[in-house]
Amino acid sequence: MLYKSIYKVILLVLIMVPLLSFDKYSEFDTKAAFIEKISRYIGWPEIKGLEKKNRIKIGVLGKSRIITSLNNYFIKAKIKDKRVSIVEISNFDEIEEMDIIFISEDLGDDLEKVINRCIKYGVLVFSDIKGYSIKGVHINFFNDNSRLNLEVNLKSIRKSNFYIDSKLLSIAKVVE
Repeated sequence: MLYKSIYKVILLVLIMVPLLSFDKYSEFDTKAAFIEKISRYIGWPEIKGLEKKNRIKIGVLGKSRIITSLNNYFIKAKIKDKRVSIVEISNFDEIEEMDIIFISEDLGDDLEKVINRCIKYGVLVFSDIKGYSIKGVHINFFNDNSRLNLEVNLKSIRKSNFYIDSKLLSIAKVVE
């Protein structure tokens, strides 16, 4: 039991250490770094064929300053030892080409359509819109006492055939 507690602390430190200077960086810079760190604990469904790709594509749905942060962060950083391209998604048909999307604006009734498309094509979904985790977004960022936290929709992760490491679940708020 003691080892399990120590392990959780070590995992949290590994994810958070590069982000401890939250005041130095914008919230968007922190989210960009989180996306890279979180992806280490995610296994994509076989349908995506990620192991055969030489590049990971992150699409941003909606206008957001996170695009600049993602572009700056992924100049050097990689996901699963692959270079990363950042794309602003202008229509839902582009989703199938992505490996990750970040939803940065309220989609209203279109959210269900986007989630279903992501499930079909093995796309991991991040957002920071309040309440989106319970609507099917895989990983949602939220602020709690000026601290960035994660919500993980385990039901949606499983439905999409993603694998999520229990170490990540141990530091996230799990919703279903």
